[in-house]
Amino acid sequence: MKTIARVVLCISIISFSSTPSRAQTEKYHFEAGINLGTLLYQGDLVESPLGSFKGAKPMINIWIAKPFTSYFSWRANLTVGSLSADESQFAAPSWKQTRNFAFSTPLTELSGLLQFNLNGDNGQASYHALTPYLLAGAGATFF
Repeated sequence: MKTIARVVLCISIISFSSTPSRAQTEKYHFEAGINLGTLLYQGDLVESPLGSFKGAKPMINIWIAKPFTSYFSWRANLTVGSLSADESQFAAPSWKQTRNFAFSTPLTELSGLLQFNLNGDNGQASYHALTPYLLAGAGATFF
């Protein structure tokens, strides 16, 4: 019983005591990130107009952003992955198995973007759980 009381007391002390901490309180000069995911082909070689996960392969996206106001940042993206499709994997319609088209290709995308932070807290301490933003820009994709 004494052991349970000690554990409850320790948990209570830890739960009700707090020490505020802050990270990156200074204005930062760059943001960087890595995204992992997949690329989906949407075309006539898959059965669904929304694409198919049967030919999905891994993708990596690396980005860096430079805030220049509290609302706006420049952002550069590099995406590397691959796309593939094989219509012989699908039973219907039967003519797709007869035609039997398939492809697989590497894909690289470079893009430059203007990022608008809706909260206006680029480079400042943020206490928002989510920070929505809008992106607009141009890019080039190499197959």
